[in-house]
Amino acid sequence: MQALAFGRALSLNKRLREAYSYLLSYKQEREKMSRSTLTVFYGPKQVTDGAVLDHIAQAIDGHKDYVVSNQSMGGDTQPGTYKYATVYYSLNPAQGPIRSRVAGEGKPLTFGTDIASIIYGPKIITDPAVYIAAYNAFVGNNPYPVSNQSMGGDPQYGTVKYGQALYYRNGQTVVQESAKEGTKFEWKGQN
Repeated sequence: MQALAFGRALSLNKRLREAYSYLLSYKQEREKMSRSTLTVFYGPKQVTDGAVLDHIAQAIDGHKDYVVSNQSMGGDTQPGTYKYATVYYSLNPAQGPIRSRVAGEGKPLTFGTDIASIIYGPKIITDPAVYIAAYNAFVGNNPYPVSNQSMGGDPQYGTVKYGQALYYRNGQTVVQESAKEGTKFEWKGQN
């Protein structure tokens, strides 16, 4: 029995090392965000101004909010109308889901609070539906269940799995939280 527990502990430590390795690659990818993973709309038009896209990419990379205005979005795309900005981006195009943020004029696009990654058992979660559900629970400070159903399926039949979430709030340092299958992410870091 002790050997089984020891084996599970080694397996968890290996997954934690993989998660940290993923985090390092994630940070490196974030430092050089490719514009191919960034699409921005303001009102009825797509933003193509390179300087505006660079500023938004820097806000994403720096975990900073970006306030929407005619000036910050490269001009008034529809004079006399209240407009929204929609930003689609990926933190790590090879392993992460496309994310989005929406904000109206005078409001911030919130890039300072996000889930960097979710790992369930041996699998990095890339399913946008799982990310969106976990993100909504996270920003609402609500627990999120760690189960085969909530994580998009069973990646390792017949074993108890652990979920690991790497996240940050208000541009702070990334926090790692682990939860055993059948429990919940509580989002205790940086409240």
